[in-house]
Amino acid sequence: MKKDIPQIHVIRVLATLGIFLHHFWNGQYAARQAFQGGLLDGAMQSLALGVVIFNVMTAFLMTLPYVGAAPAPPPAPVAFLKKRLARICPQYYICLLAFTAISALVFHQTDLAGVLVSLASRLVFLQTFQYQAFMSNIAAYWWLGLLVQFTLVFPWLVRLMLRPNVGPFRLCLVSWAVIWPVIEIVKAFALAHPDGPAGTFSFLFTFNLPARLPEFAMGMAMAAAWKASPEKSWPLDAKLTGLLACALAVSLACAAVPGLPAPHMTGAAWCFALFAALFALPLPQKAAGSGTLLALSAVSYSVYLTHQPILSYCGEFFSSLAPWPRFWTVAAAALAASLAAAWCVDRLARFLVAPAKPHIAAPVAAKE
Repeated sequence: MKKDIPQIHVIRVLATLGIFLHHFWNGQYAARQAFQGGLLDGAMQSLALGVVIFNVMTAFLMTLPYVGAAPAPPPAPVAFLKKRLARICPQYYICLLAFTAISALVFHQTDLAGVLVSLASRLVFLQTFQYQAFMSNIAAYWWLGLLVQFTLVFPWLVRLMLRPNVGPFRLCLVSWAVIWPVIEIVKAFALAHPDGPAGTFSFLFTFNLPARLPEFAMGMAMAAAWKASPEKSWPLDAKLTGLLACALAVSLACAAVPGLPAPHMTGAAWCFALFAALFALPLPQKAAGSGTLLALSAVSYSVYLTHQPILSYCGEFFSSLAPWPRFWTVAAAALAASLAAAWCVDRLARFLVAPAKPHIAAPVAAKE
């Protein structure tokens, strides 16, 4: 993590915590039934938008070296892909292999062929194209598939954004103006044809590029705007701020219409505003000096990978408890176990990928 942007640690930890709470809440059926449709349930469901924060933050950090006063040249696609895979694959493959095996034992899975096919598709990041992949206790791994998709197109997006006739503002404007309406058209078509493949396509469409391109484009634009004026805390220039304000106004107008479902852009736009606010406020910058917070930030990626299967195991293990004791027991046990498992995964990943140190012989005295 770059030391000159400490607030990123706070944003990362909050996004990870939000996703943990979202998955925890969805596994607590008694609590969901008690608060179904209420403010608390709505808030817990909205915490799934932590992934949008991840997307903005990922694009922001990836773009920083290629913008500003002394930018690096746009990355070479193949070399960049290798570099990114080297960063995300060790922990991912450790967790994927470990939790696939553990889940087969815990839940007594007997369809070995199905387990192996599912494992193979996730090993090559194809899970975002398979509906059944979202019906498991490692459904959250879909984000790794999306991340690889973005990694593949990122070198070309950088080149596009740096063209004088495009720039960060137009990249955001066009991606928002094209992609967000397309999402609503796909959703409407699925509602009109509920018995066909349209529903499955609509569901999977929002977990892949290009549906998520506006989120990555905003992160890239924020990086360019902030590097252009790093002395400013607000990571948007005037045009991007105006564009975001328009998106928020549209989302509020849609919310004012009775019975109108919230469009996809609503969650994304408010996440953009939240990211910018957390980036600009002084409190997150001060909190980032905490050793505990830095440690949590360091393991946040592995916590994302470990928490969902561990939640499912805790739910199974404490299933005999009464609903509310089970609620608090699973919350505490799963959070502690996820942190411990993440620490172990990170240590194992560093051990496996650490380059072999050359053996250096002790100096020998010269003979006369």
